[in-house]
Amino acid sequence: MLVDGNPVLAQQLASLVCLQSQEDILFNASVLENITLFDPHYRDSDRGRIEELLTSLALYPVIHQLPGGINALIRESHAALSLGQRQRLLLARSLYSSRPILLLDEPTANLDNETARTVMAAVQQHCRKTGKTLIVVTHSQHILPQFSQVYHLLDGELRPVTPAEAKPMVNVELLA
Repeated sequence: MLVDGNPVLAQQLASLVCLQSQEDILFNASVLENITLFDPHYRDSDRGRIEELLTSLALYPVIHQLPGGINALIRESHAALSLGQRQRLLLARSLYSSRPILLLDEPTANLDNETARTVMAAVQQHCRKTGKTLIVVTHSQHILPQFSQVYHLLDGELRPVTPAEAKPMVNVELLA
Protein backbone atom coordinates (compact mmCIF):
# COMPACT_ATOMS: atom_id res chain seq x y z
CA MET A 1 0.00 0.00 0.00
CA LEU A 2 1.19 3.51 -0.78
CA VAL A 3 0.54 6.67 1.21
CA ASP A 4 1.67 9.85 -0.53
CA GLY A 5 3.65 7.61 -2.88
CA ASN A 6 5.54 5.91 -0.04
CA PRO A 7 5.11 2.23 0.87
CA VAL A 8 3.38 1.59 4.18
CA LEU A 9 3.24 -1.75 5.96
CA ALA A 10 -0.12 -3.04 7.14
CA GLN A 11 1.16 -3.02 10.74
CA GLN A 12 2.12 0.64 10.44
CA LEU A 13 -1.30 1.52 9.09
CA ALA A 14 -3.06 -0.51 11.80
CA SER A 15 -1.18 1.40 14.49
CA LEU A 16 -2.37 4.72 13.04
CA VAL A 17 -6.00 4.03 12.13
CA CYS A 18 -8.97 3.32 14.36
CA LEU A 19 -11.63 1.69 12.18
CA GLN A 20 -15.25 1.61 13.23
CA SER A 21 -17.06 -0.67 10.82
CA GLN A 22 -20.64 -1.80 10.53
CA GLU A 23 -19.50 -5.21 11.79
CA ASP A 24 -18.19 -3.93 15.13
CA ILE A 25 -19.77 -5.59 18.14
CA LEU A 26 -20.34 -4.95 21.80
CA PHE A 27 -18.74 -7.44 24.15
CA ASN A 28 -20.38 -9.16 27.10
CA ALA A 29 -18.71 -6.70 29.44
CA SER A 30 -19.33 -3.37 31.13
CA VAL A 31 -20.04 -0.16 29.26
CA LEU A 32 -16.64 1.05 30.41
CA GLU A 33 -14.84 -2.06 29.15
CA ASN A 34 -16.65 -1.82 25.83
CA ILE A 35 -15.47 1.75 25.37
CA THR A 36 -11.88 1.17 26.54
CA LEU A 37 -11.57 -2.26 24.92
CA PHE A 38 -10.17 -3.54 28.23
CA ASP A 39 -7.36 -0.95 28.06
CA PRO A 40 -4.72 -2.01 30.63
CA HIS A 41 -3.62 1.64 30.87
CA TYR A 42 -7.09 2.88 31.88
CA ARG A 43 -7.10 4.78 35.16
CA ASP A 44 -10.01 6.06 37.22
CA SER A 45 -8.80 9.55 36.30
CA ASP A 46 -9.87 8.75 32.69
CA ARG A 47 -13.50 8.37 33.77
CA GLY A 48 -14.25 12.08 33.30
CA ARG A 49 -12.98 11.87 29.74
CA ILE A 50 -15.27 8.92 29.03
CA GLU A 51 -18.26 10.65 30.60
CA GLU A 52 -17.49 13.69 28.45
CA LEU A 53 -17.47 11.49 25.32
CA LEU A 54 -20.79 9.92 26.30
CA THR A 55 -22.29 13.35 26.96
CA SER A 56 -21.11 14.73 23.61
CA LEU A 57 -22.72 11.75 21.85
CA ALA A 58 -26.01 12.33 23.72
CA LEU A 59 -25.59 8.97 25.42
CA TYR A 60 -24.67 9.81 29.01
CA PRO A 61 -28.27 10.01 30.35
CA VAL A 62 -29.08 6.58 28.88
CA ILE A 63 -25.95 4.96 30.32
CA HIS A 64 -26.43 6.71 33.67
CA GLN A 65 -29.91 5.15 33.97
CA LEU A 66 -28.65 1.59 33.45
CA PRO A 67 -28.25 -0.45 36.65
CA GLY A 68 -24.61 0.19 37.48
CA GLY A 69 -24.29 3.13 35.07
CA ILE A 70 -20.96 3.07 33.27
CA ASN A 71 -20.18 -0.23 35.02
CA ALA A 72 -23.41 -1.85 33.80
CA LEU A 73 -22.91 -5.16 32.04
CA ILE A 74 -24.09 -5.14 28.44
CA ARG A 75 -23.98 -7.46 25.47
CA GLU A 76 -24.59 -7.16 21.75
CA SER A 77 -28.26 -8.05 22.14
CA HIS A 78 -28.78 -5.75 25.14
CA ALA A 79 -32.48 -4.93 25.06
CA ALA A 80 -32.02 -1.75 27.11
CA LEU A 81 -30.03 -0.12 24.30
CA SER A 82 -31.50 0.75 20.92
CA LEU A 83 -29.53 0.23 17.70
CA GLY A 84 -28.75 3.95 17.64
CA GLN A 85 -27.53 3.89 21.23
CA ARG A 86 -25.31 0.89 20.50
CA GLN A 87 -23.99 2.75 17.44
CA ARG A 88 -23.08 5.74 19.61
CA LEU A 89 -21.43 3.48 22.18
CA LEU A 90 -19.23 2.10 19.40
CA LEU A 91 -18.46 5.69 18.36
CA ALA A 92 -17.40 6.43 21.95
CA ARG A 93 -14.99 3.49 21.63
CA SER A 94 -13.50 5.04 18.48
CA LEU A 95 -13.19 8.47 20.07
CA TYR A 96 -11.50 6.95 23.14
CA SER A 97 -8.83 5.43 20.91
CA SER A 98 -5.45 7.17 20.90
CA ARG A 99 -4.88 6.45 17.22
CA PRO A 100 -4.47 9.65 15.16
CA ILE A 101 -6.79 8.65 12.29
CA LEU A 102 -10.47 7.76 12.70
CA LEU A 103 -12.06 5.84 9.83
CA LEU A 104 -15.79 5.58 10.43
CA ASP A 105 -17.95 3.43 8.16
CA GLU A 106 -21.60 4.57 8.21
CA PRO A 107 -21.35 6.01 11.74
CA THR A 108 -24.89 7.43 11.60
CA ALA A 109 -26.63 4.43 10.00
CA ASN A 110 -28.99 3.80 12.94
CA LEU A 111 -29.61 7.42 13.90
CA ASP A 112 -32.39 9.83 13.02
CA ASN A 113 -31.28 12.88 11.01
CA GLU A 114 -31.17 15.31 13.93
CA THR A 115 -29.20 12.94 16.15
CA ALA A 116 -26.89 12.12 13.23
CA ARG A 117 -26.03 15.79 12.75
CA THR A 118 -25.50 16.28 16.51
CA VAL A 119 -23.30 13.19 16.77
CA MET A 120 -21.21 14.11 13.71
CA ALA A 121 -20.71 17.62 15.09
CA ALA A 122 -19.46 16.06 18.34
CA VAL A 123 -17.13 13.70 16.45
CA GLN A 124 -15.74 16.59 14.39
CA GLN A 125 -15.26 18.72 17.52
CA HIS A 126 -13.43 15.85 19.22
CA CYS A 127 -11.12 15.44 16.20
CA ARG A 128 -10.36 19.17 16.08
CA LYS A 129 -9.66 19.20 19.83
CA THR A 130 -7.38 16.14 19.72
CA GLY A 131 -5.77 16.79 16.32
CA LYS A 132 -7.12 13.58 14.80
CA THR A 133 -7.82 13.06 11.12
CA LEU A 134 -11.42 12.04 10.42
CA ILE A 135 -12.52 9.98 7.42
CA VAL A 136 -16.20 9.09 7.16
CA VAL A 137 -17.63 6.65 4.62
CA THR A 138 -21.35 7.24 4.20
CA HIS A 139 -24.40 7.05 2.00
CA SER A 140 -26.16 9.59 4.23
CA GLN A 141 -26.91 12.84 2.46
CA HIS A 142 -27.95 14.50 5.72
CA ILE A 143 -24.47 14.79 7.22
CA LEU A 144 -22.57 15.83 4.07
CA PRO A 145 -23.08 19.59 4.57
CA GLN A 146 -21.09 19.28 7.81
CA PHE A 147 -17.91 18.43 5.89
CA SER A 148 -15.58 20.77 4.03
CA GLN A 149 -14.25 18.00 1.77
CA VAL A 150 -16.34 15.28 0.14
CA TYR A 151 -15.10 12.60 -2.25
CA HIS A 152 -16.98 10.21 -4.50
CA LEU A 153 -15.53 6.70 -4.68
CA LEU A 154 -16.11 5.12 -8.07
CA ASP A 155 -14.25 2.20 -9.62
CA GLY A 156 -11.52 2.41 -7.00
CA GLU A 157 -10.83 6.10 -7.59
CA LEU A 158 -11.59 9.07 -5.37
CA ARG A 159 -12.90 12.22 -7.01
CA PRO A 160 -13.50 15.42 -5.04
CA VAL A 161 -17.07 16.73 -5.22
CA THR A 162 -18.90 19.54 -3.50
CA PRO A 163 -21.63 18.61 -1.01
CA ALA A 164 -24.12 20.03 -3.54
CA GLU A 165 -22.79 17.69 -6.25
CA ALA A 166 -22.95 14.75 -3.85
CA LYS A 167 -26.59 15.46 -2.98
CA PRO A 168 -28.11 13.90 -6.12
CA MET A 169 -25.83 10.86 -5.95
CA VAL A 170 -27.82 7.86 -4.82
CA ASN A 171 -26.38 4.51 -3.71
CA VAL A 172 -22.78 5.62 -4.10
CA GLU A 173 -19.90 5.62 -1.64
CA LEU A 174 -19.04 9.07 -0.39
CA LEU A 175 -16.11 9.95 1.82
CA ALA A 176 -16.10 13.09 3.88
